[in-house]
Amino acid sequence: EHEGNVLIYTPIHQSGLGFHWAYQDKWSLGYQQSLVGQRFTNRNNSQALPLYTLGAIDICHKGNYKNVQVINQFRINNLWSQDYQVIAFRPQAPRWVEWRLNLTFKQNKKHETLSDFNH
Repeated sequence: EHEGNVLIYTPIHQSGLGFHWAYQDKWSLGYQQSLVGQRFTNRNNSQALPLYTLGAIDICHKGNYKNVQVINQFRINNLWSQDYQVIAFRPQAPRWVEWRLNLTFKQNKKHETLSDFNH
């Protein structure tokens, strides 16, 4: 009865486009735009959620402070505050922000020489 129908919540069309700009391996700026096509919400494909498109922008700074690498990123998701649903009757958040802080601790290694192993 449902043979040949598309699986529920599976878009037939989906695409994304983005760009990334970096300056001196310390600063970066990015933009991403995605499009998710119509998704059927029942097995006989008679009801569907409309397509939606989302934009996001982020800025990132990378630096080293003593023995710690610090990556600080700020991102605005759903930049255009698009109303959309991934699952029927469950609206997604309008524009929202995200802040990420990544700390990588580097170990100070003693430089060993052959003479260190002869004792």
